[in-house]
Amino acid sequence: MPEKLHCPNCYEIMPKKILKDKLGYNINLDICFNCHLLWFDNTEASRLAPDSIIKLFELINQSSRHQATIKEKFKCPRCYKPLNFINDIVKHNKINYYRCDYQHGRLITFFQFLREKHFVRSLTDSEIKNLPAEIKQLRCTSCGGAINLNKDHACPYCRAPISVLDAKAVNKALQDLKNPPKPSEPSATNNRSSSFESDYLKHLGKESFFSEKTTLIDLIEMGINYFLNK
Repeated sequence: MPEKLHCPNCYEIMPKKILKDKLGYNINLDICFNCHLLWFDNTEASRLAPDSIIKLFELINQSSRHQATIKEKFKCPRCYKPLNFINDIVKHNKINYYRCDYQHGRLITFFQFLREKHFVRSLTDSEIKNLPAEIKQLRCTSCGGAINLNKDHACPYCRAPISVLDAKAVNKALQDLKNPPKPSEPSATNNRSSSFESDYLKHLGKESFFSEKTTLIDLIEMGINYFLNK
């Protein structure tokens, strides 16, 4: 039976979710929904199959909207040695995570995982200006902090950029899963992507997406929810 690991942030036992790797073997992924953290043993992250990444989308979408405060330092859930904070670049995309020096694995937030897989992109200045006027603040997907759109161009706490779900990448992953593209077939992903992003950004200001009781909007969470229910 797989070892139960405690979340390095809140110390609660992390539920295990069985996902498939690219060869069809099981991966027991440890997830803390309260802290929005993922623990990957060794090379698990790079081995995830495309359909497992989509399942992770669904799991992230089902997680709590209220993210626990994230600490600055963690210990490895296996050896309890300090985890090192790592700044990395994956295909020109800057990410960060916490790594065990004894090769037990790494800890990464939901947001940084989506950046690593290139499933989120930063909003342009014009897109930020064109957000519905009702939205004054956003919730940072990375740390849960408040972003004031009147003065902030990034999260004032963790400096994560104001980002949105990249529909082009998600659509391509889904399309490749359902219908593997043939070399001679043109892809219809771009049109669907533009339509999707335009639709859900416009719908952010509608009552169905938030109410007066909702003070902070998470664009990534909103995009995942809209994409899965579209």
